[in-house]
Amino acid sequence: MSTPKKHHYLPEFYLNGFTNEFGKFMIYKLEKANFVKNGKEFYPSSYFFERDLNTIKYKRKSFYFLEKQFFSSLDEQAYKVIDKLRSSDSSQNFNVEELDLPFLNFFVLFMFWRSPQRVNQIDLIIKQNTFRDLGFMIDDSKLPMDKVELKNKEEEFKNSDVFNKSFKLIGPYQNLIKGLERNSKFNYHLIRIPKEFPSLISDEPIIRENNDSEIGFVEYVFPISGDLLFIKSKKYPEINPIRLKLWVDAILYKQAISYVTCTNSDYIQHLDNLILEYGNVDNIKIKLFEALK
Repeated sequence: MSTPKKHHYLPEFYLNGFTNEFGKFMIYKLEKANFVKNGKEFYPSSYFFERDLNTIKYKRKSFYFLEKQFFSSLDEQAYKVIDKLRSSDSSQNFNVEELDLPFLNFFVLFMFWRSPQRVNQIDLIIKQNTFRDLGFMIDDSKLPMDKVELKNKEEEFKNSDVFNKSFKLIGPYQNLIKGLERNSKFNYHLIRIPKEFPSLISDEPIIRENNDSEIGFVEYVFPISGDLLFIKSKKYPEINPIRLKLWVDAILYKQAISYVTCTNSDYIQHLDNLILEYGNVDNIKIKLFEALK
């Protein structure tokens, strides 16, 4: 089995939900405020990856279990759920089974932590907490150590690439456990959008009211495809689906770090005009989350 070098933080199966009829999209680069290669269309395999993003380096060796075993397995399970939702009729409640939407919430947590934008956040969390504060300890029952030696071993492991990269697995579970009580106040919703609108997604696909808030504790909007939204909120948003689509795409566009995909070259300008009508994108976000609470 070959070892993957291109590690997609937005999985290819996910990106396929935002392509045109030919399975492609254009890439809008925020830094230059224009479409890459004059609007050339790309396959999802071409973007939203970093080489060896999930490869662990330890004692001059490389380990690929995060990408090859864990994320590949997670994406395979998520694909089955998301593909079913994308192709299902809203009049039949999207053929949702009991665990589909809780699992989708679980997948969103992993999407959050696997992003390269979380690298600095993970570094800061590890730096500001002891090994035990993070919920871990070294079992020295078979190889007893004094307190100083044990603490040094914990610090050594805490600051290793193994622990740092593996935090992408730890973070979602911590969010899930800490958020269980508060999540009981939230519901999951699926909202279908008219298909005639362009598809758009950004390299930051999860919309939160406050980007400093913990992902496990708050309302969020997560596009499943260009015409389907997954929303965790206290109430069903009573918003015209077309207006909701425009609000969500405007926020996705403006919260992007580097890239936005789009299937229509005029759509970005349309969103810029919409943002001007509201004054700024923050006002749109306020409107959106007022409807979710």
